[in-house]
Parts: sequence; C-alpha cells; structure tokens
Amino acid sequence: MIFGFNIKKRSKQTLIYDEQFINNQWVLLFKLQQKNSLIPLSEWHKCDHKGAQWLLEFIEANNLQQQPSVDTLIISSKDFITSIKEQELFIQNLLELPPLFDGGIHIISEGLIAKNNYKIKYHWVNSYSRPIIQSKEWGIFLQIGENKFLLPWYAWKIKEEIKLLQTQLVSSSSIQKRLELIEHFSSIRHLLPEEKTWTLTDDGSISKITLFFANAFKIQAVPEKDSFRIEPILLRKKELENLDPHFENILPPIDQEAFIRSFNNSLQLNQYYGLGPGRYLLIHPQVNKALETVHKIQHATKEEKLEFLKNPKAALAEDLEGIINEDELDQIFSDRVIGIGDWNAKIIPWIQLPPNEWLPGGELPNVPFGIDINGDKHQFANKNEVSDLVDKLKNAQKDGYQFYQYGEFSIPVNNENISKLECFLPKKPNTVIEKEDKLKTLTGITDKINQTPVMLVKENLECVEFNVFRHPRVIIPHSNAIPNNVKSEPKPHQIEAFKWLQNHYIAGSRGVLLADDMGLGKTFQSLMFLAWLHEAMKLKEITNKPLLIVAPTGLLKNWEDEINIHLSSGLGNLLRAYGSTLKNLKSGRYLDVTQLKGSDLILTTFDTLTRYQTSFSVINFAVVVFDEIQKLKNPGTQNYSAACSLHCDFWLGMTGTPVENRLCDLWAITDVLQPGMLGSIKEFSTKYEKSILTLGENEQNEIIKELQDGLTKASEKAPPFMLRRMKSSILPGLPKKNIHVKTVLMPNIQANAYQKIIQEVAQQEESGGMLKALHLLRACSLHPDSKRQRQYNSYDEFILQSARVKECFQILDSIYKNKEKALIFIEYNEWHHPAFLPHIIKTRYNLKKLPMAINGQINSKSRQDIVDKFQNERGIFDVMLLSPRAGGVGLTLTAANHIIHLTRWWNPAVEDQANDRIYRIGQNSDVHIYYILALHPEYESTCFDLNLHELLEKKRRLSQQIIIAPPMENDTIDELYAKTFQKNQKIKLPIEESYIHLNGKTYEDLIFQDMKKIAPKFGYIARYTQQSHDKGADIIIDTYDGETKAIVQCKFVDNPTKAPLNLTSDLDRASPYYSNSHSNPLLIGFTNAQKIKKADRTWENNANNRKIVYGKEGLDASNLFDFLD
Repeated sequence: MIFGFNIKKRSKQTLIYDEQFINNQWVLLFKLQQKNSLIPLSEWHKCDHKGAQWLLEFIEANNLQQQPSVDTLIISSKDFITSIKEQELFIQNLLELPPLFDGGIHIISEGLIAKNNYKIKYHWVNSYSRPIIQSKEWGIFLQIGENKFLLPWYAWKIKEEIKLLQTQLVSSSSIQKRLELIEHFSSIRHLLPEEKTWTLTDDGSISKITLFFANAFKIQAVPEKDSFRIEPILLRKKELENLDPHFENILPPIDQEAFIRSFNNSLQLNQYYGLGPGRYLLIHPQVNKALETVHKIQHATKEEKLEFLKNPKAALAEDLEGIINEDELDQIFSDRVIGIGDWNAKIIPWIQLPPNEWLPGGELPNVPFGIDINGDKHQFANKNEVSDLVDKLKNAQKDGYQFYQYGEFSIPVNNENISKLECFLPKKPNTVIEKEDKLKTLTGITDKINQTPVMLVKENLECVEFNVFRHPRVIIPHSNAIPNNVKSEPKPHQIEAFKWLQNHYIAGSRGVLLADDMGLGKTFQSLMFLAWLHEAMKLKEITNKPLLIVAPTGLLKNWEDEINIHLSSGLGNLLRAYGSTLKNLKSGRYLDVTQLKGSDLILTTFDTLTRYQTSFSVINFAVVVFDEIQKLKNPGTQNYSAACSLHCDFWLGMTGTPVENRLCDLWAITDVLQPGMLGSIKEFSTKYEKSILTLGENEQNEIIKELQDGLTKASEKAPPFMLRRMKSSILPGLPKKNIHVKTVLMPNIQANAYQKIIQEVAQQEESGGMLKALHLLRACSLHPDSKRQRQYNSYDEFILQSARVKECFQILDSIYKNKEKALIFIEYNEWHHPAFLPHIIKTRYNLKKLPMAINGQINSKSRQDIVDKFQNERGIFDVMLLSPRAGGVGLTLTAANHIIHLTRWWNPAVEDQANDRIYRIGQNSDVHIYYILALHPEYESTCFDLNLHELLEKKRRLSQQIIIAPPMENDTIDELYAKTFQKNQKIKLPIEESYIHLNGKTYEDLIFQDMKKIAPKFGYIARYTQQSHDKGADIIIDTYDGETKAIVQCKFVDNPTKAPLNLTSDLDRASPYYSNSHSNPLLIGFTNAQKIKKADRTWENNANNRKIVYGKEGLDASNLFDFLD
C-alpha cells in the first residue's frame, strides 16, 4: 500500500472514476486515459500514475477478484471506503476524487416511542450546522446542488446505521424492541473521531433517552420482624472474552427503591417500567418469568420464605433456561446422573505416600494424611484432631445444622462425610502413624468454577453407588478392517491397539485406558478407531452420534493437525468448543445444544466441559476421548464430576503417566472410564495405600502386582482394561538408539573454580544454602564463566575452558562432517541468545544463518514455524537449541538424529521426553544421545556430574514401573547434595498438599517463601521489597550477579469471585524503578481471585514479559519459573 509520499510531477495519464449500483451494491469503476485513449488494465503497471499503481496494489493486497474487463477496474464502494478509513484526504487527492464532505448529520423523530408509528429521519448539515436543503446520496458520495463530495468513512458508516435503524423500527411491534434498538444505535457515537463529535446531532429523541436493561438479578433478604422480606436486585450481565461473566447493578439507589415499591405493590409484573421523562427500565422476559416466583414468595409464610432462601435456584426452576425438560432426565442424561443442583464440596480422605520408592522395613515415619474438600487439601496433625472433628460434626448433626465451619472450610454435615473421616480412626491403637508436626491451617480458596447449576452424579467414594457391567453390543460396524479414510500406513503395534479398541467396543466395555509410552502414536491409534465408527455411522450401520475429544488447550491444535495428516476426509463437521470460538456457541449462560448436536466432532477443553457441563450432558455421544486424562485424577473437583456426567457409548482415556502423585490417581481415572471396576475409593485406599504402611516389602510388591495384573491382563470377557507398551520393547523397527556417556576431565581453570565452590560451601547446612551450592556447582560444571562475563580473544578460548563445551563441539564436528542435524538441550536461556552459543556455532561451521532456539520465550506459532523449517530442510548440517521443559514436549524433530544434553534436568522423565523428540515414529536414522560428564581430577568419584548421572539412571529404572509414581525432584536434589558434599542425607517427606490460612500478608508470605525455596534451583534469588514505599512490587527475583529477572506483585482478595484491583498498574509503576538499564524483566502478578479484568488480560497480551497467574494457579509460585524458563 502506498501512503504518504509526495507527488513530484504530474502524470501523463488521467484517472477517471464513476459509481454505479450493480447487483444490489454500489461499486466504483476506474479507467485510465491517455490522449483520449483508454489504457488496458494489463498495461496499468507500466504507467506512472500513482493512483493507478495504488489501485493495483489495493486489489492485490485485498485479494479482490476482478470481473472480466479490458480497461475498467471495479471495486465495491463499501470495501473501498472501509479500507481508506483515516486516509480519505490523501486517497481523494491521489485518485482525483471529489473533495471530502465536511458537514454532519442531524436526526429527528416523528411520533411517540410508545406507539407503533414511531420513526426517525435525518438530513445533512453543512460545516456551520445549517440544514442542506437539496442533496442526493450516491453510495459513498453526496450530491449537493451541482457539486459532488466524497463522504468520510465515519459519515458513510453513520448514514448506513441510520438506514438500518429506520428499517428495524418499521418492523418493531413493541416499545421494548424500539428501546433496545435506540440503545444499540446510541453507541454509534464511538465511531466518530473526538474532534468530529459535533457532526452527529439529534432533537433529543436519542441523546436524551436513558435505558436500563436487566438480564439478571440477585436475591436480597432483609430482616423484617421474625421473618424476611425478599427483594430482587436487578443486574446486567456482561460476557467478557476469556473471563467469567461480569454482573453489575444497573439502577441508581433511588430508581432501585422505586422499582421495589412498584414490584411489591403491583398485582401483575410488567416487562418495562417508566422511571421518569426519557428514562426506561427493560427486563428480559426470562428474568421477568423468574421474578414472578419471587413476587409470589413475598406473600408466603416465614417457613416458606426460609425454604426458598436455602435454595432459590430450585424454587425458580430456571436452571437450564429451557434447554431441556427436567421431566426427561432419565431419557436424556447418563444413568450416572441423578439430577441438577448446586455444587457441594466433597470430603475425600487421603494419605500422602512417598513419591518414589518404598522405604526399607515396610514402615513410613510421619506419613501426612488428611481430607480433600472440593480439591483443596487439609492435613491433619494427628488422629486426635480427626476424632475431635468427627465429634463436632456429630454434635452439629444432632443440633440440626446442615454445615459446620471448620477453619476456612464449610463442611456438609451428613452421615457420609462423618463415615469418611472415621476411616482414619483405627479399631486398634497405633495402626495410623501420628504426625507430631505443627498443624498447618487451611486455605479459603475453592475449586468452584462458576455459580451455575451442575450435574449431580452417583459417586463411588464411600461405597459403590454406580457400577457398569459388560454386555456385548448387538449393533456394531459390519467391517473390522482399517477404514478407507485412514491414509497413513499404521505400524504393527498401532494395528494391535486399533484391534484392542475394536474388541473392547464389540465386547460391550464402557471404557478403556490407552497408556502407551510417548512417541508410539496414541493419537493416531485413537483416530483409526474414531474413523472406524464414523465410517459405520455414515453407512448407517450404527446410530449417528457426535464424537467428543477433551484435551488441554495446547493439544487441541495438534489433534487437528493429526486428523489432517492421517485421515483423508477427516471426521466430518468439526466444531471447536473452546477459546475465542465459544462466543459463537453461547446461548445465555449455556452453549447452543443444537450446534453441538449437529456436529460430527467436537473439540473442547476440560475447563470448558466443566463450565458448560449442563449443555454437554444433554448430548448422547458415540465416543468421548480424554487426552491427558490425569487431569481428572482428583474426584473432589468439578472437572471430575462434569466428566462423569457425560452420556456416552464408549469412553477412551489417554495418558503416558497413569499415576502422578498417588495410587488413587489410578482409581479416579478408572472410575471415570469403567465405574466400579476398582470398587470405592475408600476400599481402594485401604487396600492399596494404607496397607503399605504396615506390610513388608515382599507383601507390598505382591499387592502392587495384583493391582497391575488386574489392569493389564485380559479376562474371559474382554481384553485388558489398560494397554501400555514401551518403545524399547514394541518398536524393533525403529532405528538403533545409542546412548553415549562421555566423561571428560575439567581443564585447570574449570577445576580451580569447582574447587573454590566446594571449599566455600563446606560448612553450609540449611536447604537454601544447599540449593545455592548445587546451582553453583551445576553452572561451573557447564563452564566456569557460564554467564560469559569475561572477555575472550577467540571463541576457541571460551570453548577450551569447559570440559563439557569442548566435548560438545568435538561431537558437533563429527556431525558436521556427516551433514546431519543435532539438538542441544541447555536450560540457561542466556546461552540461547543469538550473540552467545548460536553465534559461536554459526561462526565455527560457517553457517548461512544462526541456529534456531526454542525456549519459554517463544510463542506457540513461532515455535511451530521453527519446527517446520528445521524439519523441511534435509541433507544439511544444522543445530537447534532447546530448553528441556519448553522444547521437551509436543514437538517432532526427527530431522535430527543427535541429541546433546549440555545440561541435565533433575528428573529423568524430562530428559526422556526430550529424547523422544527425535526417537519416535518417523525417525529413519540411528539416534545418538550424548550425556557429557565433567569430572574434577581430585573428586572424580563424588563429582557433581557423575553423582547426578547415577541418580538419574536409578530414578529412570524406577520410573519404568507402570503404577509407581515418578520420582520427585526434591528427593534427587537432597541425595545429590549429600553425595557431592559427603554429608548425611536427611530423610524427609514433602508435604505438598497443605496450605496456610490466607489474608493479604500471609498470601504474600506464601508466595515469597515458595519462591525463596525454588529460586536457587534456577540460579536466582528471591527478595522482599521494603514494606512501605515498595513502588508497586512485593518480590524481586534476581540472578546471583544482581540482574533483575522478575518483578512480582501479589494481590489477595477476600472474595475470590471479585477481580483484583491495581494489579497491572502497580507492576507498570514498579518496572522502571526495579529494572536494570540492560534488562527487560518479567512483570508477573499473582492473585487468588478466580478471574481478572478484561483490561488486565489486554495488558498481559500486549507484551511477552507480562503474566498474570490467578485462581488455584495463583497459589503455585513455581509458575513464575516456568515463565522465566
């Protein structure tokens, strides 16, 4: 597009324009003339007329198709005027169009708005606001007398909006509709530039109307003698993108009082009320219907009023806004659904087991245990506290209370919850090991996602309320062959998984768990199965029903990509029920069920499923696929309950980690897919978790084997419930994977730096010092100058000062000779900087471009572009740098066949995920994985790199077991410190699942203390700002060199449903004060609020270094370091 140049000389050609009404639209026709001859369109690009050149660029930039014409260029007048917005004067001169109109529009009304003959008219006014007597409109032009003018975009747009309003008023049949139209039109003023607001005037018919529109209300109970007066407070609900709906009072206090008087005294409710001259109140019909029930309650007995206040939603009977008829529950919902109501917190007993291996002797000292209420954990100090709580609940039950306030928890008082707590009280003394640590108090944060009704389901917590049995399906697809729609050639193990799913379906299984190792193609295996059923539905062999895929947001795009890769014609009509597309599906508080039912395949997230569970639960699905089903591992949350409420023929769960923290994770997953298979959670926890406390090692192994066999072995009636295969045993066709452990002695300068660190921290005992010491050794083992703070004569000088870096480049030299590709995993983002390691590599190997890097600072689109470019360029030497966490998952980089781990992560699972980027289906070359260990000449047997490698290998062997939770990083760090510094390891079990009672100060302390513990692992220091005059920051994260990496602001709200105030403005205020001149620190806000303002969301999206963490994530300080990574 050509904007803003000066025309230095007059063109030899003349541009001629005309405007005509063709095919129900105004169009502009341009012709180029020279010496009374028209120039063909094909020759315009050779001419020197700047306007003609602009028109050609305009056509190309907007992909506008031209009608066949030799010498005429045709453009829609609407497209033209919209595109030149705010450039009208320049384009008018460039294209030699008539002068711009500099007047305005005046609106007048005829009739009363309460009457059906109400209408509006308008006329044009000049720049002195005087009426123009004779004028005629021609599309985007205005004819005044003999003169023609080009309308500015805002004038043309307002004219079009007025004409639309005129048409709508003619067809309106009620004052409510007319008021709504006027209110909508009044917002047209925002189109005007500030200096042009005078150009739109009226006679008061619009500007003097004030309209209040109520589409929601809340109940207020006012004590009145020995009863209550129930009053509705009118609200307006606003749908905010990516946030929960926002409710606000719409009436000023005087008008609210006037409405209540009218409401109480009237015999019949109205849909609109006049509040004074030009002031009107409109009430949504659905709200008015609910208000009729409230109106009747006004005259009820005090007992009836109290019953109403206990559960107003049930009394109003408008929970689903007409989506379903509640009388049809049994026909529409799953057998597991028992009704609709409010979400009540669940109490689930839990015992926290050791995170990796069983301790010798079969006993576990100080095992934390407690209850899970709605997803939040409370850890008991000892059995006496449990007994005391049970007694208090029983007393509350006797006194007729429905809830007992326990700290910050409101616990439902019923026999079920009392029984759950009594499971901790042994029949014999000392069977539950007491924990004598000081009791930590509770958090007030809840997992309540919204205030809308939820589906109530049968639960298998205390006992088995819902069990399913296999009955072979009678109606099944006629063919068992791989569908014709599948265009990719499946591997033998993938065909085996496809047959396994088919056999389960035919056998009548309700659900199964596909738990294959990463890189085996779980998605493709599932897609073959879905394609098999979809093909049968198209052939009308089985009933046509939608397919549902539920996954984390980041994986849904991958599902679409995999569908395009593997299926020639997809899976039918695809509906994206997540993200920005949700706004097109919403129908009030719910989703448009008609659109959902009319789709062949629906993609959604776990949170969306939970938020709109009442909409999803009325649909009968053929299959639901839960990708990363471990998201449902907690049966005390709405996510879990919402998943259980689905009505579906076949349930498929997918995960690579069926157990993350405790064995009951596996119970929860199984109970969603095949309810009742593992009994109740109480039975399961007693048999498999609590028994481990008293059994010996051999007995423990027998119990675990019994559980594992029950899940992974076939029965007479069906294949095994869980299918889990590892790449090492299932893919003999994969190229060979070679593991190279390179041990290299440190050069003198590195060895001396390492020795100095050992001596400085020899007396260090506290954990903060431990982490700092390990970080310093870890950085030094990479390079004694890992921050590259010194000056070097050459890159070789820098390389030769580090054993690891020197060996890394020797490996790269060999890869370069073979014209192959390599990935280098290194967690320090400084090394990813274009001027650091990428530049060294580019210079050493004379590359045309810098090696690409993927870390936490790369957005998802850029990341995929980098991957595609790396994958598509074959047969050349190339290197990519990745951070272990940002680049270790979700990527396929089989163009490389070498991985160099220049730094190591604490958890072998992270490294294995990184290796799976190249060692997976699609790899055609032998794979080489390099672990480089830098050894100190005097400390070879206790050197940091060697100890870390041995520990990771030990953890790697343990993690191969199917149902043993993966190792925790804290244990690895403790053991590594003990071995490296020759100190005794302290046996301690992390208590990750207890929180503290929160207020503004304790919330800030919670975040700070966690950051203080975690920061040294990443090479950072967390420090408080001063208590007063903090310039808008609470916590600062620095490197050991004093560089500020993050500025943190903590905002606690007493009511989690309210958004925090001044969060982003405080961070903006703090940024210039705490930032270094050469740094651009992360600005991050933490809050316990369940939502944030739209303005805060915009602030976050406008820069890569801005983040807001809220809701339950706002309790987890580790999120900060994910963003920094």
